[in-house]
Amino acid sequence: MDWSKIDLSEVFSELEPKKSSALKVRSGELPLQTYYRLVVMSKVLKKSMGAMTVTALHTYLNRNTENHENMLIAEAKARGITPEELFQGLATGEIEL
Repeated sequence: MDWSKIDLSEVFSELEPKKSSALKVRSGELPLQTYYRLVVMSKVLKKSMGAMTVTALHTYLNRNTENHENMLIAEAKARGITPEELFQGLATGEIEL
């Protein structure tokens, strides 16, 4: 993927007035053991639950970058567009899967 070909300025400008709440992701219900592992480790690491969740999301996305890009490439190929066009279209809501 060529990230320099993706322009999210339109998305960012729409988010600007409500940025603080728009970029927050809510979690589904966690299994009890997972929840308490998160609670305990947030205390051990002296990080908030929110910070722990952000770290977990970053870690997941970074560890799966190659797989996710391959999925974007395959979907884009099936649609006859570039992966960059697919990413941008999904981000702006112009493309639905």
